[in-house]
Amino acid sequence: MLIDTGASYSILNMAPGEAGVFQTCEIIEMTGPNGQKSSVPFTGPIPFEIGTAKGSEKFGKMEIKGKPGTLAISALKKMGVVVDLANQALLHCPQSDVPIIPASHRVMSVKAPELLVHPEWEPRVKRVTEQFPQVWARTKLDCGQIDVAVAVKGPDPPPQPQPHYPAEAEDGLWDTVKTLLEQGVLVEQQSTSNAPVWPLRKADGKTWRLTVDFGALNRVIPLRTSAVAKYPDMMAAICRGSQWFSVLSLTSPSFAIPLHPESWHKFAFTLRGRQFAFARVPPGFHNAPAICHVHVTRMWEKLSHRESVLSCAGDVLIHTRTKEENLVVLAEVLEAVQKTGFRVSPTKAQLCWKEVSYMGVTLGEEGCSLEKQRVELIQKVSAPADTTTLRSFLALLRFSREFIEGYAEKAAPLCHLLKKDTAWEWGLEQDEAVKTLKESVAQAPVLARPRGDRPYVLQLASTGRGLRATLGQQRGAHLLPIAHASRLLTLAEQQFTDYEKEVLALTWALQHWEYLVGSAPVLLRTSRAPVRYLLSGRWGSPPPVLTRW
Repeated sequence: MLIDTGASYSILNMAPGEAGVFQTCEIIEMTGPNGQKSSVPFTGPIPFEIGTAKGSEKFGKMEIKGKPGTLAISALKKMGVVVDLANQALLHCPQSDVPIIPASHRVMSVKAPELLVHPEWEPRVKRVTEQFPQVWARTKLDCGQIDVAVAVKGPDPPPQPQPHYPAEAEDGLWDTVKTLLEQGVLVEQQSTSNAPVWPLRKADGKTWRLTVDFGALNRVIPLRTSAVAKYPDMMAAICRGSQWFSVLSLTSPSFAIPLHPESWHKFAFTLRGRQFAFARVPPGFHNAPAICHVHVTRMWEKLSHRESVLSCAGDVLIHTRTKEENLVVLAEVLEAVQKTGFRVSPTKAQLCWKEVSYMGVTLGEEGCSLEKQRVELIQKVSAPADTTTLRSFLALLRFSREFIEGYAEKAAPLCHLLKKDTAWEWGLEQDEAVKTLKESVAQAPVLARPRGDRPYVLQLASTGRGLRATLGQQRGAHLLPIAHASRLLTLAEQQFTDYEKEVLALTWALQHWEYLVGSAPVLLRTSRAPVRYLLSGRWGSPPPVLTRW
């Protein structure tokens, strides 16, 4: 047990009879915090080792009742060690950024702004949160555990060779493994399967993230049909008139889901000559999102306000018309999460707010806009240097497409480089595409929430390469956009006449927004006389393609 009192000496607290184990070399007069003086016998230099920290120090020998272990170990201070009490870990100073045991390795660092401490919630919210003390995570890896174990059926993946990786990553990976062992996420087990480890350097440029490539396993285990709701469907499910929102983020929800012991060996990897296996569902497994989503959404089945709760993997949204309703639903959700065994991050919780951030967008009473932090992040991204960084850039825009008019055409030069058998040739066209997309994100409008008592207005546009559509609703004298959509034309569609493209755009747009519009009236605004004539029903024998549409 380490008790850091700030003393100037390192003291070993020993039980009676233990002091003679170490030879006394000198006596030092010490003054305690209460002013009491003591003559303390000290040893000569004794080598010691705590995890990766090694040193030699003189220790005083004392017996302090009720304080077992080591008291005031100033030796650690001399070595530049930081005592991380919140995570029960020891870290080297930030300059070296080397973790000791039991290894937070920045994943659990208390110096990061994402400290898992409870914010100052308002009294009414605080009273609700205090009813469920077990639901709140203490660290980033405090993920909890549910009672249901998942069995992964199918053939065992063949063992994969381990590629070489930087030697400097070894200590960081090992510390992460030890932490996951302590959390019960990993077990040490022999297996005929073996997945390669791929260390990824973190954004700070000094520390490393443990990743395991389960590609071989994913190739032999069938992909489950994903039950994860699509983003547009979730936005459409938010009740009209919702004015109060709460957002909960589960900490590492897949790590809270146990694997059946008979499946552990499929998730094995090797580090430092020892083999480990995941005992919880790892994120790299391609069925992890579907498994996680099923167990999370199952918690809402018996809620009395099920219609006010949405979730995508570990992100939960509560939307209600009044604050009182939000507090009631929040209590139901927290109770369900606590009973199931998941954990909620207190630092990411947004409880009973008029405006919240959810899945990359800011939700409010009037509508949704792109999250400010996401907009700033996209602006800072440099030009992609390869397909990996290009995919990462396009992934940042995943929830931005509905905010960008003509996204498909703007992103086309970038998407072309991701096609199979296409050589990487970055040029002015790609630079211009990145610049245009960043400008579009920065100027993205606020998208209004649809109202069921108003007809929709559909505006269409077609070019030589693609189709564009904007769905909106009239609010007073203003036409407010609800969503933008776009797609590229196929080679065959590019040969269509202008009015055929316009009718194609109409058909595609109505199908695209069917989940939102339903049977509500839609007003089409178009300047093309042939389209108005076609819709009038006075066309005698339209071409077969138009008849099909």
